[in-house]
Amino acid sequence: MNGIANLQAAHRPSFIGGAVAVILVAALVAPGALVSGPALAVWAVIIAVLGLPHGAFDLRVARFAELATGRTEMGLVALTYLALAVAAGLLWKAAPAQWLVFFLVISAIHFSEDWAGELSWWGRIGAGCAIIAMPALTHQDDVAGVFARLIPAQPAAAIAGLLAVLAVPSMIVALLGAAVQQPRRPAVAVELLAIGALAVALPPLFYFVAYFCGMHSVRQTLATASRLGATTLVAAVRMAAPITIVTLLGIAALLPWLGSNPDDQLLRAVFVGLASLTVPHMALNLWVELGPARNRFGPAAARPA
Repeated sequence: MNGIANLQAAHRPSFIGGAVAVILVAALVAPGALVSGPALAVWAVIIAVLGLPHGAFDLRVARFAELATGRTEMGLVALTYLALAVAAGLLWKAAPAQWLVFFLVISAIHFSEDWAGELSWWGRIGAGCAIIAMPALTHQDDVAGVFARLIPAQPAAAIAGLLAVLAVPSMIVALLGAAVQQPRRPAVAVELLAIGALAVALPPLFYFVAYFCGMHSVRQTLATASRLGATTLVAAVRMAAPITIVTLLGIAALLPWLGSNPDDQLLRAVFVGLASLTVPHMALNLWVELGPARNRFGPAAARPA
């Protein structure tokens, strides 16, 4: 078993243990300290370092999956990827409320892939929706406040209210999926409960960082790096670093376009940036599933150890 495989095997129990530790530590810290201006800067850096790399493999994935071979084809893939990202960013400017709904829906679908090969479609959709909706169960006003820094306040409150309604039913569906489809692997259900506990206990932004960086990005980064042939974490970092750095430079250049308040700039850079990158990332994933390398790079390969 190589280094990446060892990390994959250790990830689920590490995340569950880490979730418990984070909740205990957060209980000792004043809630306001976790969402202050300096904290936002820290969360943005953590997302940049741990969250972005899992999408930085995408051009390598396109080549590996035989979607593009020569330089011309790779150039077309890169331009299409960039065009989709720009279009997603422009949608935020043109129709912010619709953009947020779209972002939440595609995020739920994308996060559901963390259980590819373990849960059927309905269990995965339940899990993806629970990840998005659970924070609003106990922090509806805070969720609405975050949304209101991205879109007008009235639709922000309405969307947060809808998420609060969906939170418990979606988690129940996810847990039923785990019970029915993984009865001999209780760690799957425990992991879902750990995510729910993080969502209920932590301020929404802190929860998002904990889930996105501690589970989703790590799991997808390790799975993709392994399928691309990386055997060590250093090799995976080398693969992801160039595109990650270029992406960060691009987002930094757009900060003035995202408002004049530094906190708003950071928040919008994170969420508008992630939404813009998620669209082409998911489009590429779909293309891979339909392409000639499906058996080598299909969704089942993302299954955690």
